[in-house]
Amino acid sequence: MVFTASPKITLLLASLLCFQTVSAGHCQHSAFTYRFNELRNYQCCQPIRFNIPIYNEGGDYNPGTGVFTCRLPGLYYFTFQTQVYNMDLYIKMVHNGHTYLEWFDRYIAPDEDNASGATLIPLQRGDTVYLEMHQGKNGMWGNAIFTGFALHVDGCDQ
Repeated sequence: MVFTASPKITLLLASLLCFQTVSAGHCQHSAFTYRFNELRNYQCCQPIRFNIPIYNEGGDYNPGTGVFTCRLPGLYYFTFQTQVYNMDLYIKMVHNGHTYLEWFDRYIAPDEDNASGATLIPLQRGDTVYLEMHQGKNGMWGNAIFTGFALHVDGCDQ
């Protein structure tokens, strides 16, 4: 069974689970949810640019490049959800230029399908994370969502 959260549920989860860090007397956060709702022909080995903001606390996700850049070292949770239509979906999560995880969803005509994936990644300042398509497997359809947030920031005991 695949569970696909709505943007509101994803934002609520990010808000509930995102921990704070105290730096120079004020709290800092790192959490984002972006989506897109149109079919695009993504090429292999390029970040998918989720360009419609739902939430971007800290500004660590860049919708122009599709890349999350870590500002606060710690343990991060990343997830994506999408509809799959018209062809198979093969998507990779890339960490610092190397494949971290891969997900595959076989399209069976004529129905639509949903795909999602999630993982934890320990990050250092300057580390990057993004999603990319595998060549010829671009079944990602509308209303795709990419979310990431800090579960724990190094040096924060809150």
